[in-house]
Amino acid sequence: MILPTYHSPSTTSEAASGGFEKRLEIAETLKSEGNRLLVDGEDFLASQQYEAALAVFVCLVNRRKDWKKRGIKDDDISLDVYCAHNEAERERLK
Repeated sequence: MILPTYHSPSTTSEAASGGFEKRLEIAETLKSEGNRLLVDGEDFLASQQYEAALAVFVCLVNRRKDWKKRGIKDDDISLDVYCAHNEAERERLK
């Protein structure tokens, strides 16, 4: 069995701090890894890569920096959705 490349939560954080091109580059890399795993019969691992690719564009974010000490509170969680800013970006996301 070939082990997948592990993508830490910092991968989506890195993407979130970048613009469209950075997000798309990371998402495409994750998707490609998922495709490879799917071909290898590793359906579950492939689905994890696909989920990570989607999280580059849509994810939940804890807005509190001190959440590890304070705990996770529903009121601190927000939905982070990246929206394409122009027609060219929208076309590339199809």
